[in-house]
Amino acid sequence: GGPYHITTTLNAAAGVLANYIITNAGASFTINVRPATWTTNPNSKTYGDNDPVPLTTGGTVAPGSGTGFLVADGVTATYSRAAGETVLGSPYHISATLAPAGVLSNYSVTNAGANFTINLWRGGSESINDRQWFELRRGR
Repeated sequence: GGPYHITTTLNAAAGVLANYIITNAGASFTINVRPATWTTNPNSKTYGDNDPVPLTTGGTVAPGSGTGFLVADGVTATYSRAAGETVLGSPYHISATLAPAGVLSNYSVTNAGANFTINLWRGGSESINDRQWFELRRGR
C-alpha cells in the first residue's frame, strides 16, 4: 500500500539542536506487492478409480518449492479440478486456491495450475484392445 509519508524526530543533548537550522520535509515510501510463485503438481488416476486424496500437491513455503512467500504468512493451498471422468476428455485442469485470504493481497501470485490425466483402464475382460483405443481416438 501507500504511499506513506514518513518523518524523523531528532534527539540530541539539551541545547545542541538550537545551534542548527533543520528542515525535515520527510519522505514517501510505498510497500509493493511481493512476487510469488505457487507450483501445482500434475496428477492422474486410472479410469473408474476415485480421485486421489489429496487431489495433488504443490509448492509450500519450504525452501525449494513455492517461492517468494514469507514463511510467517503460512500460505497453503487446496486443490480442485475441472469436472470430467473420461479418458478422451482428459487432461482436466487442476486449480489451486490459496489461503489465508488475509495475506494474499500482499503478493502477486503466479500459478499456472497443472493437468489431471485419466489413464486408460487396461485390466480385466472389459478392457479395450489397442485397435479399439485407436478407433476411439479417431472418433469412430
